Amino acid sequence: MKLNSNQKLQKKHLLFFHFSLAQIQKMSDCLNMDSKERAEAIREGNRAFNEGNIRKARDLFIKAEYKDGLIRLGDHFMYEKKMPLLAYGYYKKAGYQKRIDEIFQRMIWAFSQWIGADKFKVQPIDPAAEVPSTPSFPDASEFQIHPLLKQTALDILKKRGIQI
Repeated sequence: MKLNSNQKLQKKHLLFFHFSLAQIQKMSDCLNMDSKERAEAIREGNRAFNEGNIRKARDLFIKAEYKDGLIRLGDHFMYEKKMPLLAYGYYKKAGYQKRIDEIFQRMIWAFSQWIGADKFKVQPIDPAAEVPSTPSFPDASEFQIHPLLKQTALDILKKRGIQI
């Protein structure tokens, strides 16, 4: 049976509505938890994480809105699995700005190496101006990058055949 355009639109709205209700229910799970339930969820999440059951730990940490657990998940994906973009999501959810900034700086540094540092500098808007305008963000050489992050980025570039 083929759906006409009106039926397709109704189906999309129904799916969106269903998805939104599921999200709202998931968010309200934490609000409905008392402190004992939250503590038990955190304990169970920590146990699952230590046993290597990352998926279960993730579900429990998100349900309990346990920021330290989310940071542990981010560290797991950042340093053990070498998946910084996945780690970014956990750091963002936990509000861990220090690690978010590290990942951002690493991406900017890798990008500047990829396109060439000479192309990365911001040029003055008015070529006749004697004093160059200040860039909207620091020069790539000014970023402080954690040694592990720098080495990982260099390894990625090397695997892709990009030499620095």
